[in-house]
Amino acid sequence: MKKICPIGSIFIKAHNKTIAGREHYWKSHCRKVKNRKYILNHDEIKEIYQANKNQKLTLPKAYTFGAKNGLKYDHVIAFWVEYWNREFNIKSNITVGLVKTLMMSESTFGKMATAKTHNKSGTAIGLLQLTDYTLKLIQSSSKELRNHRFKITREDLFDPVVNVVVAVRWLYRKRQIAKHYLKKEPSALQLAEEYKGIRNDKSFKANKQRDAFKKLWKDYRNAK
Repeated sequence: MKKICPIGSIFIKAHNKTIAGREHYWKSHCRKVKNRKYILNHDEIKEIYQANKNQKLTLPKAYTFGAKNGLKYDHVIAFWVEYWNREFNIKSNITVGLVKTLMMSESTFGKMATAKTHNKSGTAIGLLQLTDYTLKLIQSSSKELRNHRFKITREDLFDPVVNVVVAVRWLYRKRQIAKHYLKKEPSALQLAEEYKGIRNDKSFKANKQRDAFKKLWKDYRNAK
């Protein structure tokens, strides 16, 4: 479950290209980039998942929250939580259960879900409702993430495999921020508050989001 390309390069999948009227075939390869960081693009994300998806994983509970697609993304969640847990090797409350509950609270497992935000964040997209603003922050040229950045498009976020890998990586960044302010390891609820951007927000709307997540989290933990 390792990144295919080394630091300072991105994955290019096999493709045909026409040059001077002749078609040439390029095998998949790693292309060097100026940025000396680990960068994942859409093709490498898909390649990593396809190459390793049959390995044994700890899946979330087989609990649907009463939603139509409540079991559909369990494997994707388990895969990318395991991937990032290995990459960062940090003991935290970022678990498959937390990510699944967040997904339910954000989109009710709707991969094409979108929602307009009421601030500079723009539109929230996909299973874990990543915003246009977050998309800018996670890119290879951004300074928000010290490492493990992305080179993806807005449309890529409608792909469940891409949406989840980015969201779990972003959740690790939010954990880092929450831990800084709290001076301790954030709980599952505190991670959710940070992810949703409501840590210090005591408005009616924020409290409604907070209460909804707490109920879902309780339901998940109590599920058999």
